[in-house]
Amino acid sequence: MPYFIRARTYFRYAGEELARAKEHFTEGRYQEAISLARAAVLSALKALYAINYPQAPNGPPAEEELLSALDLWQDPELSVRIKEIAKSLEKLTLEPADRPQAERAIRLASDVVSLTKKALGPLLPPLMSKF
Repeated sequence: MPYFIRARTYFRYAGEELARAKEHFTEGRYQEAISLARAAVLSALKALYAINYPQAPNGPPAEEELLSALDLWQDPELSVRIKEIAKSLEKLTLEPADRPQAERAIRLASDVVSLTKKALGPLLPPLMSKF
């Protein structure tokens, strides 16, 4: 599958997972909301990874590999911010879930999805217009 289709698909997954996290949050299922927020971040990382590595990997890349691929971006602030958010979300998944933590996880995941859209927009403008 071409890299731009993989990037668009992973970005779509990130948006869908974020929407599901918000649904779980409103239903009071905070642990699921945090898990889905983390999944949204991982999907966004995979979208960025797909652009950096046009050849599809043989297997799913590890989270560390996804994070290290961010160093290839022209915008170092993007890399640093997303790495900070990923670490914060990882810590949130280890703690017992409550409303403020779930709300924070969704906010952080939303930031990553927005940053990813900003990064991918110039590279895939016609593909990103519907997101």
